[in-house]
Amino acid sequence: ITRHVAIAGTTGQGKTVFLLNLINALLEANRKVICFDVKGTDFDGLVAKFGILKIHYSELMFNILRPPKNIPIEAWKRRLTMVLAEMLGLLLASTGQLYKYIDRVFQKWSDKIYPCLKEVLDEVRGDPKLSGKSGNYQDTVGNRIDTITDNLGQQFFCRTDFMEELMNQSWILDLSDATPVEQDMLLGPLLAYIYE
Repeated sequence: ITRHVAIAGTTGQGKTVFLLNLINALLEANRKVICFDVKGTDFDGLVAKFGILKIHYSELMFNILRPPKNIPIEAWKRRLTMVLAEMLGLLLASTGQLYKYIDRVFQKWSDKIYPCLKEVLDEVRGDPKLSGKSGNYQDTVGNRIDTITDNLGQQFFCRTDFMEELMNQSWILDLSDATPVEQDMLLGPLLAYIYE
């Protein structure tokens, strides 16, 4: 198993036990494992045995504008725009507006600390109100980014993060008490970051 796995079955059929055994075997073989725990699985045995880092989603600091290692900024801007557009339910024209604002923030960026999603929102809100349909698309982008702010502002509004360090080790992200909306908002960008 090198990339993806799907396990299906009805309640009580042993999916969790199978997964815990699979993860244990992978860790014993010195393979890196990243788990997103949306259920509240008891990983304590694996955490103790292998020293895996377990992070509660409220402690995750993830600057989604910082591209994964070895990914060009231009490629990441396009990918991130598509992930956010899907996550936020944006139509094509609003997606174009989102890309425009992400691109504009990167054009202003000049230091080694990447811009963050808050700066994209500030760019949307600071832009003179456009007229007609363009103004509607601008409002839509701003309102949808506000949705992220309302749910996960602390996680996404950071300029620095520790994602690059996390990618070098096994870790578990505890999403068990996150709302389904928060889970979706975190998992979309995280999966894009991991698999890009």
